[in-house]
Amino acid sequence: MEDRCFDSDLKIMDSRRGKTVRVSCLLLVDYNVLVGLLNKTIHILDVETLCHVSQLSNLEDEPGDLALSKNEPMIVWSLLLNGTVLGFDPETRERVAKITVPNMLQHTFCTCFTVYRDFLWVGTNRGTISILSTEYSEQQLRNEIAFTESGKTVEVKYLAVSSEDEIWCSVHAIPRAKNSTFIAVYNPRNNTKIYSYSNFEGNDSLIYTAC
Repeated sequence: MEDRCFDSDLKIMDSRRGKTVRVSCLLLVDYNVLVGLLNKTIHILDVETLCHVSQLSNLEDEPGDLALSKNEPMIVWSLLLNGTVLGFDPETRERVAKITVPNMLQHTFCTCFTVYRDFLWVGTNRGTISILSTEYSEQQLRNEIAFTESGKTVEVKYLAVSSEDEIWCSVHAIPRAKNSTFIAVYNPRNNTKIYSYSNFEGNDSLIYTAC
């Protein structure tokens, strides 16, 4: 598209409207960069030229995160803030899956997610992680993990799969303060916590619960 370009501040420029749209997430897939925008679209750019290749429009909400499932068939997953996870074919860009995070309460939104084999780990601003199966033949909500700390709101900020096939989770207490980050590491094969690290010295009020 001739009227669009990509700048060094990670904004999509629309010269016809004279406005910029902020980027919410990025994902590298082969020779393309997928760029999630706050106007409910995902732009696909050539990784070398940053020229516009295609786009996914009319999403139900803003894309908050992107991830690639390397199982066959490969799927690009887009986590929307409203708890919907959309799956797209990375070659045809056709929608191939739609999964909804259950039990989304009012004022709850999804903050991050990661993919491990046939499961999506989805974190929220309420300190919960939903573990969802991507197989429609199975019950989709397989497990749920909740973090709480007395007197504070807890938010799951980051989720990642390590090279050791572990899920690393970063949790922040709100309002943010010194020593307000809690990191937990899980075995995704049985969803059990392996170990954790906390900067809360002498604080026994941080409670981990698995349902």
